[in-house]
Amino acid sequence: MRIDRLAPLLMVLAFLLNLAVCFLDPLELVTARTAGKVILFLGGLFFLYVCYYLRKGILGEVEPNVDHLVTEGPYRWCRHPLYLSFVLIIMGFDLMLGSLLGILITLFLAIPSTIYRARLEERALAGRFGEEWEGYKERTRSVLRPSLSRTRASQASILRDAQHPKEMNCDATCGLPPSEGVSLPWR
Repeated sequence: MRIDRLAPLLMVLAFLLNLAVCFLDPLELVTARTAGKVILFLGGLFFLYVCYYLRKGILGEVEPNVDHLVTEGPYRWCRHPLYLSFVLIIMGFDLMLGSLLGILITLFLAIPSTIYRARLEERALAGRFGEEWEGYKERTRSVLRPSLSRTRASQASILRDAQHPKEMNCDATCGLPPSEGVSLPWR
């Protein structure tokens, strides 16, 4: 059995362990209960929104279960909205049940297992959809992996500006009109 076939199981086990710990955790974060209910509710609504766009693709393993790359709806803003909804739901449970241990399991087990599955899925999507996936990946954030990613063109621009600071246009780089720009010593 290939290790990538275990990714869905690992993710589900992390979430189930998290729920079990939440119910058994003797420590209680009483003040977080209302926030947890709100996050759980919003995560559930977001999950339904994602399901509407993913449809039959929601069932399956890491391999894509759809005949086209889904890029509309919540997939316009992030590449893994389904996994984001899972994390919101489990964090909502953690907070609603006031479980500090649950939060720690979410941070150190559930989220990493979700990121692992997302990486495997991205490889599978790249293999299935090729250039279409690469273009989508270039213009859409992952959300699950913190990054300072930008398009290749803006990365090249940043590198060029760093190499030639006297030619740097801070107003254009910062996206501000010239009148609101920051005055830099080399201007």
